[in-house]
Amino acid sequence: DKSKLMRELIVLGMKEKKLEEALKLYSDGKVSLWKAATIADFSLWKIMEVVKERKIQIQYGEKELREDLKALE
Repeated sequence: DKSKLMRELIVLGMKEKKLEEALKLYSDGKVSLWKAATIADFSLWKIMEVVKERKIQIQYGEKELREDLKALE
């Protein structure tokens, strides 16, 4: 019915908004790829696929390595 469809569209819109926010923060160098995946509620592998598809430059240095290792603890 219409209300179910509207709820589904809202949920999809919220997921897309979270993904866009995560990608923007990552592109701006404000968060690591791991953190962007967490924000978007994606696996690391899935966010890597999205970054590749959207041709976003991979930013990975010492800071990101430290954040990723800390997240694994």
